[in-house]
Amino acid sequence: MAENQSFASLGIPGYLLEKLKNDNIRVPTGVQAEAIPLILQGKDIIGQSPTGTGKTLAYLLPLLTGISPQDKGVKILVLAPTRELAVQIAKVANELGEDQGILTVPVLGGVNINRQVDTLKKKPRLIVGTPGRVLELIRMRKINAQGVKSIVVDEADKMWQMGFKEDVQAIIKSTLRDRQVIMVSATVDPEMVASSLMMLNQPEMVNLSPDTQIAGTIKHHYFVTQEKNKAEMLKKLISIYKPPTAIVFINSNKGVIPFVNRFREFGFTAEGLHSELNPQSRKSVLEKFRSGKVQLLVTTDLFARGMDIKDVRIIFNFDIPINSEYYIHRAGRTGRAGKSGLAVNFVTPEQKFIMAKYEKQLNITVEEWAISGDKVIQIRKRQNDSLSLHAKNKRNMNR
Repeated sequence: MAENQSFASLGIPGYLLEKLKNDNIRVPTGVQAEAIPLILQGKDIIGQSPTGTGKTLAYLLPLLTGISPQDKGVKILVLAPTRELAVQIAKVANELGEDQGILTVPVLGGVNINRQVDTLKKKPRLIVGTPGRVLELIRMRKINAQGVKSIVVDEADKMWQMGFKEDVQAIIKSTLRDRQVIMVSATVDPEMVASSLMMLNQPEMVNLSPDTQIAGTIKHHYFVTQEKNKAEMLKKLISIYKPPTAIVFINSNKGVIPFVNRFREFGFTAEGLHSELNPQSRKSVLEKFRSGKVQLLVTTDLFARGMDIKDVRIIFNFDIPINSEYYIHRAGRTGRAGKSGLAVNFVTPEQKFIMAKYEKQLNITVEEWAISGDKVIQIRKRQNDSLSLHAKNKRNMNR
């Protein structure tokens, strides 16, 4: 169990332990405790763990342990399905490796390729990128895949869903047979596992329990309201909870800008992430949100993955996600790395059955709450159907 282990006992060196200590990360999560020893042994892995439980560190820590500044050429490739996720992984890797001179660079589709070729001249040891661009640079002989020791396929299930399977397979085939392949994901699809087995060498399965899809540190509430009253309810809840930052999910990409404009009129600082934004604008929006200059980030399922933002205490599902997988990734934006979080869902009376369905599918407890004056009160705890009128003071979110 993770609570009985330390990063030092897992074989992580002192310079990385100091980095973790500075970020107040002292005890490995379950997936880290399971995966780190296997990766250090050079094993291939198919790993599943809930969003927000530390999968990135689970592979970066042991992979960084295995290389040094004296190594020549690119030693590690990390593939990510979105530019945002790739940039975030590269940022974490650079923070961890900077004191040892271990450089990581991102290579991203949709970005000027000549600039990225120039960046590769800095002789990085790690490359994090989207599959299409990584494969393009390999074929241009700007990345020497023959020297790669380890390949990570992050959010592997989304890679397959987005049609990147062939690119991923081509990248893996371009490396030597004795390289290590690590595939990690919040959910694991049987078809993905079947097609992956041909690329892996006797892989170890890590944390594949279906009962751990969502971190246990996240609480789940729902409020019943009519569709036309949802905006006013969200406005009231933000005033009650007073979160420093919050993410609001809606289902329509076209609705992001009107939503942002409306909540700016309400007096909130708000920005939106949507598909029409170019990469630089997306980066700017996320930086404003991370720095606390923006309280509300409005987005859709397109960006539910890849946003690793610390200390988001609450997410609002203004529109209910269309399936349980999307619920997993939305809820996973809060309660990250062992911290507490809250997922608040707005449902119409006709949609209450969806909460019951997600509760059963995801093995979570979803409680009904309501607004009473300047407080929220618990109406019903779904698992035992018991009535409760415990008033929750608005200061509770800050405990």
